[in-house]
Amino acid sequence: LMKLNLAGNNLRGQLPDELGSFKSLVVLDLRANDFSGQIPTALGRLKKLEELQLNSNDLSGEMPEEVCSLAQTQVLITAVADCDPTSPFGSVTCNVPDCCSACT
Repeated sequence: LMKLNLAGNNLRGQLPDELGSFKSLVVLDLRANDFSGQIPTALGRLKKLEELQLNSNDLSGEMPEEVCSLAQTQVLITAVADCDPTSPFGSVTCNVPDCCSACT
């Protein structure tokens, strides 16, 4: 599995750690659902991940350093989250420079 697009499916609950088991994922698009809680550190195990779309959910907390390390090694090119403080959705903090490529 290289691309998992579950955008806009009204999915809810917390993101499962098992998402980190899809080692071949290049694209993970979970935007526009009703996911809540924190972003799992297990996503940092997706060493081939180039695009991560988590915006338009109700996620909170910091973007895990494990995920940010993918951006720092220039594997993860696009990481979009609800890190704009004016966002009507969740509030994700991207404390590592260049971790989130876009805040919505």
